[in-house]
Parts: sequence; C-alpha cells; structure tokens
Amino acid sequence: MYVMSNFVQWFFDGLGTMLLGLFIGAGTVGSVWFVRSKSITKQTQKAGDNARQLQIGRDVRR
Repeated sequence: MYVMSNFVQWFFDGLGTMLLGLFIGAGTVGSVWFVRSKSITKQTQKAGDNARQLQIGRDVRR
C-alpha cells in the first residue's frame, strides 16, 4: 500500500509541475503573440469606395 501511495504522489507531483509549465508557457506565448501582432503595420485605404489604387513595392514582414 505504501509503495502505491508513493507512486501516486510522485505521479501527481509530476503532473502538477507539467500543467503549471504548460500554463506558464501558453501565457508567455500568448502575450508575445498579442504584442507582436499589435506592432505590425496596418494598411488603410485613403481613397473612397470603388476607387482604383496602385501598390508599389513589395510585402515586407520583419
């Protein structure tokens, strides 16, 4: 009985550490993605609807 209880404690200690790491990692990645997505330049249209526009250059992503 003691061996089984020791295994269960070890298993759930590892599971808790893994879940905590997943939450911290997901929060970090989510916050970096949010900040990065806000820093990308947004394009706006200066002409009215149904206007012909010309784009010069190329798409550049940093």
